[in-house]
This record gives sequence, structure tokens and C-alpha cells, in this order.
Amino acid sequence: MGDHSHLGITRAEVVDGGLRLARPMLAPTVLLIGCTDNTTPNLEDPFRIERGSEIADFDLAAGTPSELTKAIQEAQGAGAENIEVFVLSDGSGTRWSSLTNLNRYNALTRAYELLLNHEVDFVVPVGACVDASGLAANTSFSYQLANHCHRGTKEFTARFGFLGATAPTAAVQTTGTPSLSDLNTWVEALKAYDTSALLGAAFPEYDGTTDAGGDGVPDNYALWSTSDETQPIGVPPADDAQVEKDNNHNPIDMGAYMCVYAGWERFRHNCAQQLYPTKGYYQNNGAAAFAGLCAATPPHEAPRNIPLPGAEVIRNLSSRQADDLATCRFIVSCRKLGQYMVYDAMTSAWNISQYYKSDFTRITTVRILHAAIDQMRAAANSFIRLENDTTNREALKTAIDAGFEMLKGNGLKKWDFDLVYTPAMRTLGELLVDIKLEITEEIQAITGRFGLTV
Repeated sequence: MGDHSHLGITRAEVVDGGLRLARPMLAPTVLLIGCTDNTTPNLEDPFRIERGSEIADFDLAAGTPSELTKAIQEAQGAGAENIEVFVLSDGSGTRWSSLTNLNRYNALTRAYELLLNHEVDFVVPVGACVDASGLAANTSFSYQLANHCHRGTKEFTARFGFLGATAPTAAVQTTGTPSLSDLNTWVEALKAYDTSALLGAAFPEYDGTTDAGGDGVPDNYALWSTSDETQPIGVPPADDAQVEKDNNHNPIDMGAYMCVYAGWERFRHNCAQQLYPTKGYYQNNGAAAFAGLCAATPPHEAPRNIPLPGAEVIRNLSSRQADDLATCRFIVSCRKLGQYMVYDAMTSAWNISQYYKSDFTRITTVRILHAAIDQMRAAANSFIRLENDTTNREALKTAIDAGFEMLKGNGLKKWDFDLVYTPAMRTLGELLVDIKLEITEEIQAITGRFGLTV
């Protein structure tokens, strides 16, 4: 066809800009790890709960809801879209309707090793509590979970753990209501990191707030990474010879990879009609529900000061009690402005004061960091096998920049990084990406100052 160049016409050209939008990030996957004696689900193999999935397959063999059935409904009710379930065993094919804390710890040790290279975002060991009794000396569910999440983040995909705490009284575990005295005793016990007089046990390894000597090192805290992956001992545990240090020569704090939801809530899911048809509700620790809420909340928005969907208050904490527990790094909900809301959202990282604390005490900070880690890992993965030359290094920088650009405005403000490649590293085929991130901090308090004028 001629171009009609001699006609003096006005041409029209439509330019395709090649629309390229960043794909929406998938909702985080919540992995629930627990037990059931039902023979329908596979053992030790994560099962994804899809729309229409038969949740009742995870009921007990007797037909009543298991701890997993309840946790699934609690996480779903709070907003989790992607849920996986892992049924515990000891490798022999044994299935359990319930577990002692010691047997659960041993089964979780096996599960965490199997799941280390499984892609997951949130990990909830159902039925495990920070103050569990009956465990061997210098072992704890908190160290076990923190170690798994730290190792998984370091070696495969970034992940974050959720742990519960024991109930104020035995009656509260089912349908009972604690008295004001019961509730106060429970709050004081958690603040002292010792619920042994109630239903739990002393758990000094979680005490990241006590610093009697004023040297800026928590006296009892033991959620430090160790070379032998065992809980460090000593006073302070940070001085244990096996404790690993980061590039700034600080002990690596694994508490930043998990949180503890200490509150007990009332739930009215389908399980309640089976368990307590007259009352229409059952009670449980809110850890699975809080994990579901976090999964439904963007990484740059704190899962706090909003209702915990599906949960109802049993007996309300006072603002003072909730604040005391938050100071000790426990997450709880309480009634505020007529709604039952999550009071605060912090990690389990050590936090003595505003002057002495980890950099990673906020869930938002850690989630944005984990999103950046996953973006960097995804960008860099395709370069492993290529020549370590200028062209590929520049292409790697571009790919990392593009990945971080997807997070810009979603909690990540600025970033800077350098590629480190010494002659020795080039010989070994290694590159180091040294990254600095500037993250948007969440609004934690708003003060209204009022006055009158005449």
C-alpha cells in the first residue's frame, strides 16, 4: 500500500505503550500445624484449603472439631485467604487426637525440619503456648518457632510465626468467664514471665524487657540464634559462646521472626454448634485468628486498632492491663470506643526501653523487610549460573531495583545497595548485595491538645 506522501493528508498513529503493571502480591499463606486422628488428610504434607474444601476432613475421628478444624475457621473468619494445614506425626504414621506438650514439641521439631524449604509466609503451631509446662529444661515452643522462622527466612523464603499463651483458668479454655481477680492474676503472671501458679510455667527465655544492671542487655532473654540451634543459657544468655553475631557484632535476635498473641476469645463458628450447641460458642487462644488478620492486612499497615474478626470478648481487659501486656511484648485485644480491637502489634524482639531495643520490634517493619527480602531473592535467583561480568552485574542491579520499585509507596520509602565482589569471592562464584532500606514508620499514637479561647 502506498504511503500517500503527496496528498498532504494528516495521518493518525496509535502507539501501544505496552502496559506493564506490577502484578498484585498474593495474599500471605497461613500454615496451621496441629494434630487430628482423622485418617482422611495426609500426614506431614501441607494441604491447601481451597474454596469448597471439606474442612470436616480435619475433624477428629469421633466427628467433633479438632484443634485444626477450629484454627482453620478462626483464621478464615479473620480474613485469611490462603490457608495450608499440616498434620503432625512422629514419622511412624501415628495420628493423635491430642498431644502432651512434650510430645507436641518433639513432633514440631520433626515438622519444622520437613517444612524448612516449603514456601510459606505465616506459621502457626496450633496448641503451642509460650508458657507451656512439661517441656525439658532449656527448651521452649518460642525458641523452636523463632529458630524455624529465622532459618527459613535465611535459607529459603521469609516467614513469621504466631504463638499463643495459656488461658487464665481451666474454665476459660472451654466456655467459662474469668473473674476480675482471675484476669488480674493472669496479667500479673504474664508480666512476670511466670504462669506456673496458673496453667502454664515460668518462661524467662521470653523476657526481653528486664535489664536490672542497666547495661542495655536483657538479663534473661534467650531467643538468640546459636550455631548449634539450641536455646542459649547463662546470665545473660546473650553471652553464651554459641550465640551468633550479625555484621554489627550484635547477637542475632530471632524474636523478630515471631509474636505472641496472649488473649483468649469467644468464637461462634460452625465448630461451636458441634461442641456447645446450647451456648453456641467455644473459646480459644486468638493466635490463629490474629495470623488470619495479619494475612488480610497489607504489610505496611499495622494489624492493630482494628477489630479481630470473628472474635468476641470474654472479659474485657482495662487499658492499663492491655498496656502492661503490650510493654512486655504480648499482643491482646480489648474494647476501645465500643469495639473489640487488637491493642498493639509488636514482635517478640527484645525491647527494654526506647533507648535499648531491637530495630525490629514492630510487625510492620518485619513484614516490609520480609517483602524486600523475597523481592531481592526473586530478582537474584535467575542470575545464579551466569558469568560474573559487568553486564550481568548491571542487569542484576536493574532487576533488584525493579523488585524494590514494586514495594515503593507500600512501606518502602528508599533503598540503596552495593554489589560486593572481591577477587576471592569472584573465584568462589559469590556476590554480596549490601542493602540499606528506609521504611515508613507506622503512626503509633495521636494526641489531641485542646484549649478554650475567649
